Amino acid sequence: MSILEGKNIEKSYKDRTFLKTSHHQVLKDIHLELEEGEILALVGESGSGKSTLANILGFLIDPDQGEIIYKGRSLKRPLDRQDRLDIQMVFQDPFMTLHPRKTVGQSLYEPLRLHKIVQEEDIKDYLAGLLNQCGLSLDHLDRYPRALSGGQLQRLNIVRALSLKPKILIADEIITALDTPIALEIIQLLKEIRDREKISILFISHDLASVRRIADRILVMKDGEILERGQTQEIFQAPKNAYTKKLLASIPRLS
Repeated sequence: MSILEGKNIEKSYKDRTFLKTSHHQVLKDIHLELEEGEILALVGESGSGKSTLANILGFLIDPDQGEIIYKGRSLKRPLDRQDRLDIQMVFQDPFMTLHPRKTVGQSLYEPLRLHKIVQEEDIKDYLAGLLNQCGLSLDHLDRYPRALSGGQLQRLNIVRALSLKPKILIADEIITALDTPIALEIIQLLKEIRDREKISILFISHDLASVRRIADRILVMKDGEILERGQTQEIFQAPKNAYTKKLLASIPRLS
């Protein structure tokens, strides 16, 4: 059963020069479905429109046309509080997400207090459980982002998203800036989170090798269009589209 659908999604941006303004179409009639408890991968080279689509599905930007359907309901801005909490994102650059002048604890406590996810007196214990599940400890809450590694920060960004009890997690190129061993740990962590929390994950990457380790299904994207879709095993064993075959042949593999 689908938990999130994108229907007929299109998006263009204006390209301005000294002499004229033109429109560059980034997304072209996109259709996708994310199933409950599924890890769906969206793959393609840089500039294919993956992050734009992620930002639309995460309600950070609006499409020019099309609709987003969540649990059978068409969502429109402004989202109600629960819908906003149910869809959370983790971004590519782990160093840009947490406030650099606040401790990690301050950044994690604020949304929990704002949205009253748990009682004030239970916040520390609640975070302790999430930190432990993500391979971290309460000691990390007293540190500033600059004192942490990229892998630690990305785990904390995952903790931040999970702390709001989402039903959907959108992971936009979250292993791109990480060394291979750390990237593999993050992939394993996401699989464990899906299995434990039963949430749905949209995993966006340009690396089909990492996608093979995590995804149930794959959508292959190029120039704002989805060219191929299918079960992960099908895509790797019998790709139909020439672009998919090119990606499989050329993208560096995680070892």
